Amino acid sequence: IALGAALSDSVPRRIPQMTYTERMKGPDIFESFPSGDAAGATVFSVSLVCVAGWSVHTAACFTLVTCFGRMYIWAHHLGDVLAGSLIAATCCTALFHASDRQGGLGRFGFLHIGLAVVVFVFSFKCRSA
Repeated sequence: IALGAALSDSVPRRIPQMTYTERMKGPDIFESFPSGDAAGATVFSVSLVCVAGWSVHTAACFTLVTCFGRMYIWAHHLGDVLAGSLIAATCCTALFHASDRQGGLGRFGFLHIGLAVVVFVFSFKCRSA
C-alpha cells in the first residue's frame, strides 16, 4: 500500500472525466494511479486463496468485477486498476511465502505487520500534508 501511495504521488494522472469532475477542486483530481480499490480487492482475493483455500478462479472473478466496476463508473483507467492489482498481488504473495518459510506468522510476522502499518500510516500522513 505504501508503494501504491508513493506511485500515486509520482505519476500525476488525471482521473477519467466524470460529470462532477469538472466541479472537483484540489489535489484529489490527480489521485487515480494506482487504484487503491483494485489493490484492496486483490489483497482480499489473494488472502482468501492463500489462507482460506478458495479457488483461484473464484477469487479472480471477485477482483475482476471490482476492477471493472471502478472503470465502469469512470473512476480509473485500465492501467490504474492493473497497477493496483499487480502491486497488491506481489506484496501479498511475497508476505505469504515469507511467513510460510518461517513456520507461520509467529513473532517475526507480527513485527513485519507492525512495521508495514507504521509505513502505511506515515505515507498516508505525508500525502495529506
